Amino acid sequence: MKHTISLVLGDVVVAERTRKGYSQTELARLTGLHRSYIGDVERGVRNMSVDNLTTLANAFGLTGSVLLRRMEQLQAKPKTRRRSG
Repeated sequence: MKHTISLVLGDVVVAERTRKGYSQTELARLTGLHRSYIGDVERGVRNMSVDNLTTLANAFGLTGSVLLRRMEQLQAKPKTRRRSG
């Protein structure tokens, strides 16, 4: 299966959110983004603006460039993945 950038970035957001121990609702409160938007990003069905990428990264204590680097690292790894929906 081909991994789109949105799917891989979604996986990074899930990993960082989980690492910080945040629920989607908690992350939404911290960032001012809607919980359903965060869910869409995590599922790879939403393209983020640079502003929202930076907002999420800052909530994780990261910069946008670090978040993108983690996405590139994950994208470079061969991985079997199953997506629902």
